[in-house]
Amino acid sequence: MEKVTNALGTVIPDIASDILQIIFGVISLFLSAFVYIYIPGNPVPITLQVFSVLMIASIFSERNGLLATFSYLLIGGIGLPIFAGATGGLSHLFGPTGGYLIGFLVAVYIIPRFRKHKGIFLSLSAGLLSIYFLGWAQLSFFLHMNFSKAFSLGILPFIIYDFIKLLTVYFIAKRKRGF
Repeated sequence: MEKVTNALGTVIPDIASDILQIIFGVISLFLSAFVYIYIPGNPVPITLQVFSVLMIASIFSERNGLLATFSYLLIGGIGLPIFAGATGGLSHLFGPTGGYLIGFLVAVYIIPRFRKHKGIFLSLSAGLLSIYFLGWAQLSFFLHMNFSKAFSLGILPFIIYDFIKLLTVYFIAKRKRGF
């Protein structure tokens, strides 16, 4: 397909392709929220959302990744049941586990920027750490627990699962984008 350019020679983005990519990103986040496991005594579920976030940040354009993730958070924030456990509403963004959701947006912002200078593996790691940090901080704040307890509930049980997700995205992104 031929690229369309303006009078200055700048390529005009294919808006239909961008819209489809954003919709696909929202659907990916939505569907990955429905693959969840609650750990007894832990308010934070294991989901496939981290995989979707890392994948979106790795293969989408920066703008489309941010728009897809923001749209997902907006749709869930206004109450549509698209978060883990078929839930929605602002209480999920501004409650104990909301830091993880907000961390998704931060990760999608950070990963493409780090990727340019640090490579795909380190950029994915930085994105995952941003999700962990924001989730850990908000969990600690809202549940009035010390940072150690919040770490043992909100990060420790997920490290192995999320590292497997990170490695999977790493290999897919390397193959797809040639990093």
